Amino acid sequence: MINEEAKAVLDSLSETDRLILTKDTLYKEFRADLIGKLRTNGVKIAVIQAISGLPRSTISRIGKKKHSADKEFLVRISDSLSQINMKLDKLLKKP
Repeated sequence: MINEEAKAVLDSLSETDRLILTKDTLYKEFRADLIGKLRTNGVKIAVIQAISGLPRSTISRIGKKKHSADKEFLVRISDSLSQINMKLDKLLKKP
């Protein structure tokens, strides 16, 4: 039985997202991204569990992986921007 919060989340999802979120999907990477977005938006693990049929531990693990991957991506972007800034500084200082 799905509670009111789960119904509200289901109503906010597109038909495609509802299909991707099921545990039987072939598109596991898309499902992981969607779970990460839902967790970032504050949707509780129990609600995602009720909608998807996935075990609580799987949802928790996916959410953690997603956040750590985002952090790594941001660190790489920051490093690249720092290198670009250093090169620009050198170019602008040349007469």
